[in-house]
Amino acid sequence: MYDLLVKASAARAVAGNLEGSYLTLKSDSGLMLVSCSFALMGTVYLDQRSWQRAIASRPTTAVRGYIMRGVRHSLRICKYLGLAAVALTDNPAFPTYPSPMSSSQVSAGLSAPFGCVAILGKQGSIARLLTLFMAVTLSPSSKLIAMSSILTFDVYKTYIKPSATPEQLIRPKPESLPISGALGGLSAGIIAWLATLHVYFGEVTVASNDTIHSCRYEIPVVYKTQDDFSMTAKCTFGKPGDPGLEDWNHQRGPYLSNGLIFGIVKKSSQADFDPDLFIFGGPTFFRGYYPGYSELTTSDKRHFTWAVLKAHTHNQDGTVMLTSADPRDVPDIDFNNFSTTSGETQTAEQDLGAIAEGLVFAHRIMDDVIPVATGPLEEVSPGRHLASTEQVKEFIKNEAWGHHASCSCPIGADGDPKAVLDSRFRVRGVSNLRVVDASVFPRIPGFFIVIPIYMVSEKATDVILEDIGGSSHV
Repeated sequence: MYDLLVKASAARAVAGNLEGSYLTLKSDSGLMLVSCSFALMGTVYLDQRSWQRAIASRPTTAVRGYIMRGVRHSLRICKYLGLAAVALTDNPAFPTYPSPMSSSQVSAGLSAPFGCVAILGKQGSIARLLTLFMAVTLSPSSKLIAMSSILTFDVYKTYIKPSATPEQLIRPKPESLPISGALGGLSAGIIAWLATLHVYFGEVTVASNDTIHSCRYEIPVVYKTQDDFSMTAKCTFGKPGDPGLEDWNHQRGPYLSNGLIFGIVKKSSQADFDPDLFIFGGPTFFRGYYPGYSELTTSDKRHFTWAVLKAHTHNQDGTVMLTSADPRDVPDIDFNNFSTTSGETQTAEQDLGAIAEGLVFAHRIMDDVIPVATGPLEEVSPGRHLASTEQVKEFIKNEAWGHHASCSCPIGADGDPKAVLDSRFRVRGVSNLRVVDASVFPRIPGFFIVIPIYMVSEKATDVILEDIGGSSHV
């Protein structure tokens, strides 16, 4: 395998690695890989599957299990199978031979299955599927084992029948224990959900579960380094003779990615329920969207930007107004960012507070960077001269932009005054007119809306073809 990886390094060099080798940790992302490996080992102690099994085990066996699982986390089988896929790319047994895997196949996680197929044939894909099945069922099985042990030994034997022998504990209807454990877990989840609703809204009603959004907010945090980032130093971003484009044509180099190398999902203290911040970063100079912004984005190789996106916003005041009877005229679109009605001042402050937390989190990340590869870092925007929380919030009000404008023509039930469309995408009160785009959502789904739009389009296609008596298989 070593020899094959040496050949693969020569044929398909890794941008940013020493001599393009797969067999080195001296690379732009090598230190991050090591850090992530140790971090994964540490998260074992927070993994509920481990401590739930520890409940049903002796302390000595639980400690050994923690250590063994930590080592397995840091030296995962997928790393070895991924390297095996690289080493066997030129083997006729490899599924994509004679071509290497495409970036979409790598992103879809097919490296490990392809490696198994190249080594074991079809049986390899079955073995990989079996390991995935075991991984997926591991968590619920650990819950059932722990709950069964608690109910059997800590409840039944302790309080109901202390004289029960081990044989008696196992024999009578053991299948009832997993069922009761599952029902208990479901009940606890429902209770927690209802309690959360009551804490945040003061009531438990259908209305307290429904919110409508018009857009999201985003704000950048930009840093500058003394030297160019090595991964993009040679790139000219599409200009004639671009070395990065040449690498891309050979399925390598930074253009195989979307340019944003980090993505962090975070729940702020202002979040209602789900995580509400997505913080992503990459080596670019990005200060928002305006005419000519793309030129600034790639103007040099010494800037790094963290973009803080606030999802699940509380703003419901955005408007789209016609400016004339001519459909070709641009409408008047007003997001009303942070300028909510007097009764919504508190929710506007929630959004501002969450974004401010995201900025502080980005500061903490960069403050902890060891300037070995980057040199000293200078914050370009917003700048550390904004010392107080109020100054940061004022900066956010002035600089944040709206993202994923939507929900202006929501689907809704009959009798809902805000429902522009019925369940078949038809505009209420208008004949032969349907709407199929991002405006149909009653509230913005998730962080990014492209996949939900695809799904809505598929659904609308089926509905329209059904109405005209057609088939979706055309």
